[in-house]
Amino acid sequence: MLNIALFGPPGAGKGTQSAFLIEKYDLFYISTGDILRKEIAEETKLGLEAKSIIAAGKLVSDEIIVQILEKTIKENSQAGGFLFDGFPRTYIQAYILEGLMIKLNTSLNCLISIEVPEEESVARLLNRGLTSGRSDDNELVIRKRLKEYEEKTLPVLNFYKEKGIYIPIDGYKPIEEVTAQIEDIINKELSKKLMNVVIFGYPGCGRGSQGIELSKKYGLEYVSTGRMLEEEIEEGTELGKRITEIYENGELVPDEIVVPLIVKKIQNSKTVKGFIFKGFPRTLVQSYILD
Repeated sequence: MLNIALFGPPGAGKGTQSAFLIEKYDLFYISTGDILRKEIAEETKLGLEAKSIIAAGKLVSDEIIVQILEKTIKENSQAGGFLFDGFPRTYIQAYILEGLMIKLNTSLNCLISIEVPEEESVARLLNRGLTSGRSDDNELVIRKRLKEYEEKTLPVLNFYKEKGIYIPIDGYKPIEEVTAQIEDIINKELSKKLMNVVIFGYPGCGRGSQGIELSKKYGLEYVSTGRMLEEEIEEGTELGKRITEIYENGELVPDEIVVPLIVKKIQNSKTVKGFIFKGFPRTLVQSYILD
């Protein structure tokens, strides 16, 4: 699952880049304002609670926001990942998102910050104001919004800088070049993820041949427990002698022998993109061991 936080000051072009990311990588778009309005419109329990808070002139608490976030993520688990637009907005929300990601057995891959000089942001928004008709697209309001953005997001950006997943990009460049920068970042993130496959099938179905072909095509390490045991026997190792004795007695090779061989194979495979397992796991216990 690919989880991205996209940041940028007003006028940075987040909307354009968000649309690209959603379509290209099958991400579900999460804007806290949008999902909050959706809950209110559907008159859910959380929505009604938020509505009463807003009606009282108060801010919706992080406690409600995180519950809506969790609900939204769980309801859209079929997505390829999630794109968080402008969230987290505070240092505390950054911790909240970290905890939520852990609870859902996932994590935030990176925070991409579209960096645009203040004068460029002002010029873009003033230009937009010529056609948008928005009353807030005037220079005084624009500069105030930019100042607020900088003050509020700096602690959040520092939080992710310390975690090593903050990635700034040059938003002053043409749209296509900004998109290319983002695409390069995402592709690098995706390349970090290991593809791990277990291949099953009846004897004689061609599991071995298919496993080898898949490993070649996708840069995976082919892990066949049968083959590893045979190699120990062929090399005449002490372990190989034990395995031969077990075979001659008509017994199954215990996990105490098989698992260390698999661990050694994995540790010696430093540059592969993942692993394809044939012959393991064979039992429920082995499936837990593999996890």
